[in-house]
Amino acid sequence: MLRTLGDFYQKCLRQLLGIRWYSRVQNYEVLQRTGLTSLSHLLSRRYISVFGCAARLDDDTPADTTSAPHQRITQLTS
Repeated sequence: MLRTLGDFYQKCLRQLLGIRWYSRVQNYEVLQRTGLTSLSHLLSRRYISVFGCAARLDDDTPADTTSAPHQRITQLTS
């Protein structure tokens, strides 16, 4: 699935830059032109960020409250 998402990501970047399939521009060059990173790198950074937040939770905090921070704030202020 990650490969399919990465292919779609590259396709969208190529469309934004106006690169045609016959231009033979490699993926890393497309990323350099846009100044963006690869999708797999973006997802791994996001995964590490979410995992870090979950790892820093108190032991008595239910995990489902972390997915809705606005609910947690209202619970703390009530």
